[in-house]
Amino acid sequence: MLLCLLLDRASDAVFDTLLDAVHACTPLISVPVRGRIYCGRDDMRGLHEVVRTFGCRAAMAPRRSDALLRACASVAPGRIDAFEHADDVSTAVLSMIPELGLTADDAERLRLFGLDSIGRLRTLQERHLQLQFGARAAALYRLLHETETTPLPMYVPAPQVIVTEHFDDDVREPGMILDTAQRCTARAALQLGTRQTWRIEVGVLDAAERIVQTRARILRQGATLLRTLWVHVQALCRELLHADRYWRGIRLRLASLRQAEGQQMDLFGTEITRTELLEQMRPRYGSVLKQIEILDPWTLIPERHARIVPIRPAGAEQDGDQA
Repeated sequence: MLLCLLLDRASDAVFDTLLDAVHACTPLISVPVRGRIYCGRDDMRGLHEVVRTFGCRAAMAPRRSDALLRACASVAPGRIDAFEHADDVSTAVLSMIPELGLTADDAERLRLFGLDSIGRLRTLQERHLQLQFGARAAALYRLLHETETTPLPMYVPAPQVIVTEHFDDDVREPGMILDTAQRCTARAALQLGTRQTWRIEVGVLDAAERIVQTRARILRQGATLLRTLWVHVQALCRELLHADRYWRGIRLRLASLRQAEGQQMDLFGTEITRTELLEQMRPRYGSVLKQIEILDPWTLIPERHARIVPIRPAGAEQDGDQA
């Protein structure tokens, strides 16, 4: 059996945190889409704690499709239930699976036809589904009649920046610890480069280089500048400082790395109007700004056809017209 975890409406950083927690319990993980995890059952006690902490909807079943359907139908987030199949699950859950492209109206249509459970829907052949759902029938049929037996792959963690510093002896002096943390932050910022981090974790190391205590923070906005990183690292270090806690080393981890989103620049400025251009030139060239005023367009005498006059400010022209 395998386990399916669903975490709805979570940010990428929160989902990455969940993924790290699951990876600490089992190395067998598959993430087909964001918000959904299939994993092994190596440490069920740890997985139960992860599901409770994050409030995931979760279910176990022999096949991925059955585990997914059971997790979608779960009404008790934070717990894990095991099932042999999903035949008695309502077809209404199909609208919760984005890759199927089905809506609540489609699920209602199935119910009106008497196909109100997954077991009854599985009695239909693919050609029957095509009559109702067209191109969407192929994905639905594959979900209902899953034949995939590929085992879960070994999970490869996403890139992260880890910097450690060690002390020659046990230390609890805040000044020395903060100075070392600042050096770690500077080294981490160089490794980070132009990427942004959305999670920062500071850990206390013992003499055996094991992490004995950690503090982490999920950022509302990605950070890449040294001064921004140091603000968060300093705050986390102060949370870990304690009169009875000795430090033999410090570990700084930057996770949930993303490339900064590019911004489109205006290559050409917006075109300004004639009036705006004249007002910009008037302070310096106001005395020589002239325009041609047509007096009589039909005359053959040049002196009577037009004349050159100064360009008056827009407000003065309106005042003259009103007068």
